[in-house]
Amino acid sequence: MLEMDSSEITCLLNSSEDRIIKKWLVSLGIYLTVLLFVMSIFKYHNYDIYYGTVALENNNYILKLFINEDDMSDFNTSILLYNNEKINYELSYISDKLYITDNFEMGYEVHMIIDLNEEDKILNNIIEIKKRLEDTTMMQTIINFIKKGMI
Repeated sequence: MLEMDSSEITCLLNSSEDRIIKKWLVSLGIYLTVLLFVMSIFKYHNYDIYYGTVALENNNYILKLFINEDDMSDFNTSILLYNNEKINYELSYISDKLYITDNFEMGYEVHMIIDLNEEDKILNNIIEIKKRLEDTTMMQTIINFIKKGMI
């Protein structure tokens, strides 16, 4: 059987490799603590992005969008951005029927009247509209993804 005295055990515990491992573990712990702190404190704007096509209706340029069933409830009161600027819009038509997209999402077809730039007033042009959501933190976003089962 292998026998060791207390001086040999102390020598093994205080070896230089052991100190390096302890330093790395302390550094990793500090890094993770700072990362979690920043992820829970720093707030940023979150957006939903919609793509619509330009059409002409009653001499007005409108944007035809597909809005998810879940997002439709607060769409009328939301802040919408076009070219990163807040826009004034008016909903002219909301479909009665639910449509299913290629991704099997259910939603409504919405027509909205907005002021487009001259270079965007082309029929069937695809326009990106952003809906501003509440400010959030990275930690809240990760928790929401976990709750939805996306991770």
